Amino acid sequence: MTIARSTGACAFAVLVAAGPAQTRAQPVPEVEFARLLNIFIVQTGLGLLRSGIELTYDGVSSDPRSGELAVSGLRLRPKLPHDTGRDCEIGIARLTLADGGRFDRVDGLLSLGGVTVPAACLEPGPAAMASTFGYSVIEAENVAIEVAYDFASSALTLDIVASVARAADVTVAADFDYFWLQGVALDQEMSEDAVEDAEPVAILRGAEITLENRGLFEALEPLIGQQLGDPAAVPALVQAGLIQVLSGEGTRTPTAEELAFVEELSGEVGRFVADRDRLVVTLAPEAPVRLTEEMFEDPAAIVAALAPSAGSAPAARSAILDPALLSQLGEDADALDPATRLAVGRALVTGIGAPRALGAGIALLAPMAEAGDGAAALLVAEAAAAAGETEDAYRHALLALSAGKSEAVAIADSMEAGLDLDTILALQAAVTGTVAADGLLSAGDIGGMATLAERLATGHGGPRSYESALYWATLASAGGDRAAAALVRRLDNRFARRPEEAARWAEASRIASERALETWVAGGLAARVSVE
Repeated sequence: MTIARSTGACAFAVLVAAGPAQTRAQPVPEVEFARLLNIFIVQTGLGLLRSGIELTYDGVSSDPRSGELAVSGLRLRPKLPHDTGRDCEIGIARLTLADGGRFDRVDGLLSLGGVTVPAACLEPGPAAMASTFGYSVIEAENVAIEVAYDFASSALTLDIVASVARAADVTVAADFDYFWLQGVALDQEMSEDAVEDAEPVAILRGAEITLENRGLFEALEPLIGQQLGDPAAVPALVQAGLIQVLSGEGTRTPTAEELAFVEELSGEVGRFVADRDRLVVTLAPEAPVRLTEEMFEDPAAIVAALAPSAGSAPAARSAILDPALLSQLGEDADALDPATRLAVGRALVTGIGAPRALGAGIALLAPMAEAGDGAAALLVAEAAAAAGETEDAYRHALLALSAGKSEAVAIADSMEAGLDLDTILALQAAVTGTVAADGLLSAGDIGGMATLAERLATGHGGPRSYESALYWATLASAGGDRAAAALVRRLDNRFARRPEEAARWAEASRIASERALETWVAGGLAARVSVE
């Protein structure tokens, strides 16, 4: 989505530049620009997709403000070797794509509603089996694919939820410390061969697969009865099959851990068969695991590395808070110890373990944030940003940075786009104040001053303050540090060239320069640097 937007923006700029002079003299309003850009992206995307698969659709709509695109009445007809009669036509009543619109990460949600897949789309064997069990057309009421990818760390979270009518709800959730495809360049044609040659690099933190019965077991029950006589025999069959696989067809003896997993899984399958409710398989390694091709060729290696377990409830259920804690959100909140208060606040902000309630979460965590708790400040910043409280989100992002939470840099950057310079500098001054580093001054440490200035300008590793950054960068630049001189130019380029901010930045520059000059001369810094 980010690459598509960049490509679309370049193409749109070329079209505008090539247009008549009157068009160039009339700037396109921001919302209209976004609307036209979305149209370009949809048309380009559908055109590229159509080059690989036959498709038609009823209509396309876009909402530039939310960044949401929708396609209705989508029909896909893939060319499949076994579908000689061309009977495979996949229908999607509505496809919706939403993106968070950030440069540093992808927050994408693909929703598919009213999906129909004829059995003809499957291989002949599975197709015949599906038809036998009454699924001549597989219908998914809703399919949602949510992706959150951080470009800085290459961390990925993936959630897939599919509700198959008269069958099951299937949920797949995976959390990767690192995920990418090596060997695929951005300028390389994404051919089938190119994708096959790419080597995925995946470091898994954890995953969970949930199967919730919505009629699938009832459809399969007649066959199970014919094959086994009694559905109660299913667990023993599963247990025998797993042991055979883990023993390498009798070439090795399964470990105690492997046998424990087999017993747990077969027991949960028995419960699932009896209750016809839900089966959950969880992968929870003690530390993130690099996935390799060799690992998946050895079932015993999978069990040893990924520590699978089986149960009846998703892990999120275990995070559900005790209702008694939620009842203390009023005047009794102060009675909660800091760790519990943070846990309750996190649940309210994220919606995991308790219903999402941003206001209540902010109220609970804000006093902790003010007292210097970086984790609480980060959560409040995220909640305030989600609630559209730009100033409050920025202020708490600054508090989080001051407490060493560099994760708040992205929030601070995002919120600054909606604030004027007066507000930005005022909030920085209120949170950070004047940054003193007498040790650097007494030692005449020009390199240390340059490092401090850069940290203050970004917030990586400490608080953010543009005025303090300018002061320290001015001193380091006077001592001959070229990086500090470049930082001064960067700050000036960012603020001094904007007509609406130039006067305020000029005032900040004047104050920083006067302070720096006083430190340089009256403070004796010049003499200490000269002696070196």
